[in-house]
Amino acid sequence: DGPVKLGTYLKGFASCELEIASGAPPRTVTLKAEHRITGRVTDAMTGKPIPQFTIIPIDVFRKDYLHAERGNAKIGKDGRLEYLAERTDIPLRLRVEAVEYRNQSGPEFRVGDDTSRTQDFRLQASPPVTGVVLDAAGQPVAKAEVLLATPTEEAEFRPDAWGNHKAFTD
Repeated sequence: DGPVKLGTYLKGFASCELEIASGAPPRTVTLKAEHRITGRVTDAMTGKPIPQFTIIPIDVFRKDYLHAERGNAKIGKDGRLEYLAERTDIPLRLRVEAVEYRNQSGPEFRVGDDTSRTQDFRLQASPPVTGVVLDAAGQPVAKAEVLLATPTEEAEFRPDAWGNHKAFTD
C-alpha cells in the first residue's frame, strides 16, 4: 500500500538502500565500488609490526559527534590492516587499538569517494589502564565485568548491549 525499502547488494560493491513506491517511475541505482582500506600498523619507535590489534569503525555524524562501532570491529594481525568499509550514509574514520599502545584514529572518508584507501598507523607505546575491583569487604573480585566509556563510546547497562568496550578482572 505504501513505499517500501529496497536494499541492493552485489559482491565487490557497497550496498545501497532506497525507498520506492508502487506506480513510481523507474529509478537507476548506481552502486559504488567497495571501499577496502589497507595499510600497516607498526610501533612508532621500532617500526616493527604490531602482532595483534583491533580496527574499529567510527561514525562521523558531525565534527563534534563521533560514535565508535565496537560491535563491528575487526582483528588485525602481524601489522597488516585490512578493513572493508560498508556504511554509505555518513562519513567514517578508522580507529586502531592495541594492548600497551595509545589508540590512533585515521582520516575521515566516505565509501566510494576518491580519498586514499591506504592508511598507515604508527602507534605510540603507553601503559594500559589498570585497577582493582573490590567487594564490600575490601577484597578483590574475580571475573567482574568492567565497562569503559569514552567520548565516542557509551557504556550500556542492558543485557542485549553488543557494542560495549569491556574487560573482566582476573
